Amino acid sequence: MLNLVNTNIGCQRSSSVAIQAIEVAFRQLRLLVSSSMRGCQAAFVQSSSVISALGAKLLRVSEACTESAIAILTVLCGNQSDSAMDFCKAVSETSIPSKLVVVLQVASKESTKGRVARLLRLLGQQKPNP
Repeated sequence: MLNLVNTNIGCQRSSSVAIQAIEVAFRQLRLLVSSSMRGCQAAFVQSSSVISALGAKLLRVSEACTESAIAILTVLCGNQSDSAMDFCKAVSETSIPSKLVVVLQVASKESTKGRVARLLRLLGQQKPNP
């Protein structure tokens, strides 16, 4: 699934089929992490790939992908395990928080703004090492 999520649609004209495939992969990943602890653990094991994929597609593919990425990050960062804390700290050290601020500014749906605000609070609880 991560291979599909990492599909590069690049600067060339985006194929609607490629966008739809990425959206489906994001929805499946969202379902996987939302419905089982095993799904979360699998994401934590591959955290660098998951973080990279979510960060690369956030604000770049479609509104549906952005919303799914926010939901995935919220579930994983909101988990109460040590792995989740490490994951959330790693996310907070990437460009994802600044992209989330942009989403907060441009999102038209209040529900999206609320989810982004919650995720930013979760990320703000993680203090990077000096």
